[in-house]
Amino acid sequence: MIRSRLTILALALGLLSGLFSACSRGAESPKPEHVVLIVIDTLRADRTTPYGHSRDTSPTLARIAKDGVLFENAVSQSSWTSPSMVSMMTGKYMAGERLTIPDDQPTLAEGFERAGYETAAFICNDILSEKTKFQRGFDVFEQFEPYTDDDRIVQWLESGKGKKTFTWIHLAEPHDVATHYGPPNEEAWRFKKQENELPPGRIEFLRDFATERKLADFEPSVARMRAEHGGYDDDVAFSDRRVANFVAALERAGLYANTAIVIAADHGEGLWTREAYDVGYRHEQIAKHGAQPTMLNLLMGTHGNQVYRELVHVPLIVKAPGFGPNTTVKSWVENVDIAPTLFELCDVPSPTALQGKSLVSLARAPGSDSTRKVFSMTRYCSSVIDEHAMQLILPTPKGACELGLVPELYDLRADPESRKNLAAARPDLVATLSRVVEEKLSVGLPGESAELSPEVLETLRKLGYVGDDGNGIIQTAPDLSGTPTDELISVALDGKLPCLARLEAAEALVGRAFDDAQRARLEDAAPKVEWVAVRSALANALAGPISR
Repeated sequence: MIRSRLTILALALGLLSGLFSACSRGAESPKPEHVVLIVIDTLRADRTTPYGHSRDTSPTLARIAKDGVLFENAVSQSSWTSPSMVSMMTGKYMAGERLTIPDDQPTLAEGFERAGYETAAFICNDILSEKTKFQRGFDVFEQFEPYTDDDRIVQWLESGKGKKTFTWIHLAEPHDVATHYGPPNEEAWRFKKQENELPPGRIEFLRDFATERKLADFEPSVARMRAEHGGYDDDVAFSDRRVANFVAALERAGLYANTAIVIAADHGEGLWTREAYDVGYRHEQIAKHGAQPTMLNLLMGTHGNQVYRELVHVPLIVKAPGFGPNTTVKSWVENVDIAPTLFELCDVPSPTALQGKSLVSLARAPGSDSTRKVFSMTRYCSSVIDEHAMQLILPTPKGACELGLVPELYDLRADPESRKNLAAARPDLVATLSRVVEEKLSVGLPGESAELSPEVLETLRKLGYVGDDGNGIIQTAPDLSGTPTDELISVALDGKLPCLARLEAAEALVGRAFDDAQRARLEDAAPKVEWVAVRSALANALAGPISR
C-alpha cells in the first residue's frame, strides 16, 4: 500500500515536473513577431555604457542590454563597412574585400521576406545601396543623412501592429567626417567640451612615438586627440538618442515586448591607438603633396585596413522574447552569427547554408560554448581570436609584399592595446591559429575584381576609403581571364615570383576546369605553397569543375 502510494506520488511529481519543464521551454522560446536590426556604423564596443565606458554615452543601449543579452566579446568580419555588411547580410565569411552582395547569395532580408514578413531598410551609408545589391529582400529601402530626424523610421515601426516585420536601421553618426567627430550643431556637444582622458598607457605610447619619429607636434596633437575622443563620444550619444526614439515608438505601439532588437556595429574605430599603414588616401598628402608628417596623420585615427581589437571589437546586444534579462555572454562570437540567430529565433527557414552559428542556445545558457574562434579580414591581413583571447594577425600576400607585415600574436587579456608581439615566442600557437585563418579564407566569399563605377568611387572617396586617384582600400585585380590555364598554374606555383603575382594567378584559376595533368600538378604542389591566401585560392580552384 505504501509502495503503491509512493509510486503514485512519484508519477504525479514526474508529471508535474514534465508539465513545468514544458511550460518553461514554452516560456523560453516564443517567436518574435517583429525584428529590428540596428547597426551603428563605426561603433567601438568600449565607448558604450553597457561595455564599461567611463562616460554614459549610451543609456538606451544599456537599457536594452538589461532587457536582453549582452555578448561581451563580439567581432566584425572586417574593419570597414562593405565587406563587413556583406558578411552580416549573407551569414558568410569573406575571403576577399567586396562592395557588392553576390547575386547567388540569398540575404537575411530575403529569408524574412519569403517567410511573409514585411521588410524595410533605412540606411545612412551611401555604399550600402541598390548599386551594391543591399536593397535585395526589402519592400522599403530608403537612404538618409546622419543627424537627421527619425520621423519616417518611427512611422514605419509604429505601423507594425497586426503584421510581422523585419527592419534594418543603419546609423552612421560615429563615422568620421574629414577626421572630425561630433554633431554639426555645437549645442549637441557635451563630451567634446570636457577634459577628455586618454586610456591608461596611451600618453606614454604617444610620447615614445613622437620621440622615435622626431615629431614636434606632441602637445597640439594630444590636445586634438582629446577633443576628438570627446566628439566621438558625442556622436555615439547622438546615435543612442535615435535608438531611444525607436524604442519609444515600439512601446507606444505596444510592440516592444514581442520585438527582437539587435544592436550591432559594422566595425570599430582607431582613435589613434597605433601607427597606420603607409598606404591609401590617409598618407597621400605626405607622399605626394609634401605635407609635414604629424602624429595625427601617421597614427590610425579612423579604420579600414587593419584588424586590431579597436577596429573589430563591436557591441552585440540581443533583446528578444525568452532572452535575458540582464544576461552576459563572455564567449567570443561574430557578426556572421546574426543571420542564423535571427532565423532560429523567429523559426524562419534559412534560404541557404550559413557559415555563422546561431547564438540562441548560447544566449539561453551562457558558457555552453566557450571554444569559439572568431575571424576578421582586410586586404592586408586576417585575424583569428581564440577562446583564450589570443589574437593572431596574419598578413596576406599583399600585406607582406607591399607593407612588409609579419605575423603578430597578442594576449588581449594581458595586453588589451596589443603592444607586445608574442609570435616569435609562441610558434606552436601561431601555427595552430594560422590553420584556422586558412580554413576561414578557404570557405569565404571571394573578393570583388570588377571595375568600379565613377559613382561608387566618388562615394568611397567621400567616406575616405580612397584617394583622389582612386588608390586606397579598394583596388581592382588585373584581368587574367584570357591567360592560358597552364601559364596561370606556373605563375601560382613559382616560388621565385612575388607573392602578390602568385595570388592573383591563383585567384584567376578559380572556376576553371582542369584536365587530369593540370589537376595532378595542382594537387601535388598546392599544399606546399607557403602563403595562406595562395593555398586557399588554389584549394578553391581545385574544388571547381572537372574537365571532361
